[in-house]
Amino acid sequence: MIISNYHSVLDSLQGVITHRFSFAFLLASLIAVFSLFIKALTKRGAAATFIFAIIIFGFGGWKWTIPIVTFFLSSSLLTRIRMLKNKDVETYFEKTGARDEYQVIANGGVCFLLVIINEFFPSELFYLMLSQL
Repeated sequence: MIISNYHSVLDSLQGVITHRFSFAFLLASLIAVFSLFIKALTKRGAAATFIFAIIIFGFGGWKWTIPIVTFFLSSSLLTRIRMLKNKDVETYFEKTGARDEYQVIANGGVCFLLVIINEFFPSELFYLMLSQL
């Protein structure tokens, strides 16, 4: 009886995890392709974003995903506005408006690490740390 219930719980848990990571894969694909399309990311930046998005959404769900996506969208929009106001601004910077994998890691790495740590050592403290960035 106990073993039967244990297997039932494991089966339902596996279904939830599979569903969550399947949706994470779809969401990450859409974000990466759209970001490439609008030239917000380089190819390598899109690849890093794809990996980060799967892990962040897969482990953290919408709660962890919305802050990092909001940051990405707002910073991309501000970059576009800057470029429209001053087209020569690109000549002063080594990097273009398209973010590469290093910028993705720099901007999303803390969230990526915190959501993984939170998966193994659940604590609201990790999400609070994210919200203070």
